[in-house]
Amino acid sequence: MRSILFFGLGLLGLSLSGSADALQIIEGRVVQVEATYMPSQIPFVLSEGNATCPAGQTLYWTGNTQENTKAIYATLISAFVSGKRIRFIMDDNDVSCRGKFIYIFD
Repeated sequence: MRSILFFGLGLLGLSLSGSADALQIIEGRVVQVEATYMPSQIPFVLSEGNATCPAGQTLYWTGNTQENTKAIYATLISAFVSGKRIRFIMDDNDVSCRGKFIYIFD
């Protein structure tokens, strides 16, 4: 009886758990930022890459608001000027190199 209860609770736990999102992470220094398409998107280049978005390929940030895009632009420019590194995170199945999260660190 106890094993049936644990089995049932296990199935309930599986049904309530959300799907895990797989992410790609690129860390590197900002070597180029393009302001031409502001405030709708920010194309930029990092010193490092991965198999999907190799080093030197343009990465994109498309914010959901103008304020978000401006904040990310300021972060990228700050990282560029200071030489700090950026952690660029995008969906695992993304081949367009569009970011979901950006962190500045050293």
